[in-house]
Amino acid sequence: NRRDFTINGLLYDPLDNQLLDFCGGLPDLDDKMVRMIGDADRSLKEDPIRILRGIRLAHLVRFTLEPSLRSSMEAHSATLLDTALPRRREEFLKFLRLDDPSQAFIESYDLGLLRFIAPHLHEVLGDKNKAEIFTHLLSRFHEKPLEHKDPLQLFGALILAYYRTMFNPDPEQAVSTNQILENPDMLALMRDELGMFKMEQAMVARALHMQSTLRKRSEFEKRGEKRQLAVLQTEAFPLALQFASRDYSLSGEDWLFWAQNYEKAHEKIKAAQAKSRRTRRRTRRKRPVKRGVKSDRSSANNQS
Repeated sequence: NRRDFTINGLLYDPLDNQLLDFCGGLPDLDDKMVRMIGDADRSLKEDPIRILRGIRLAHLVRFTLEPSLRSSMEAHSATLLDTALPRRREEFLKFLRLDDPSQAFIESYDLGLLRFIAPHLHEVLGDKNKAEIFTHLLSRFHEKPLEHKDPLQLFGALILAYYRTMFNPDPEQAVSTNQILENPDMLALMRDELGMFKMEQAMVARALHMQSTLRKRSEFEKRGEKRQLAVLQTEAFPLALQFASRDYSLSGEDWLFWAQNYEKAHEKIKAAQAKSRRTRRRTRRKRPVKRGVKSDRSSANNQS
């Protein structure tokens, strides 16, 4: 397999218990340097996604980009537009799995990448005051538990940071789902720049909308069991609870109240969802057989 960077090109010989270095990876390990194997310009032209890979690798192992590689990344930044959005989506998700995603995004901004592939993030980081807020939120990205395999949680936390920075810093200010989904900047960032799926966009919007619901605990407690269950079985509820935790918009007591009620209702929620699926299967209508046309089964019986 082709390796992009020298520190990834090291091989291990289990028989002699030694590392085999055919591309200068060991000196780069000592120097804590990320260097491209071969000619950087040629490699980045072949696959511009290597630009994002190199940035992620550098911040994953906390190394420095080799100066000529850094220059090549900057020179070829516009070619990232020629790559498929799903591939860029995966690299952004890998950024978000880093211990501190803010540093990878800052370096991407410094290299001029974001103005081509994520102009809305470029705009945030280009404003000194907004950049300070946004990067602060990203630096605390993993202070709250996140499932690294779940793109919705990763993108959700990023969009929350963007939304709080650019549009609504006050978690107590209510917002509707449509206000989020019809906001051209939010839509462009989620759909066109990050490659979020429609379901993911809708879930983030609903989770933001539900923040006002979570602050109405007393109203919730006055409802009957069915109406309470209707709130708790909302698909976006777990993400909404994560957002509230990140916003510090609920007291510890209130957050625990919602979390415990969700856990208690979880089995009922699963049962309700299973019942709904069974109902949908039962209501599927069979295609009517046209008059004068025998079914395959009856024809076979007659022939036998």
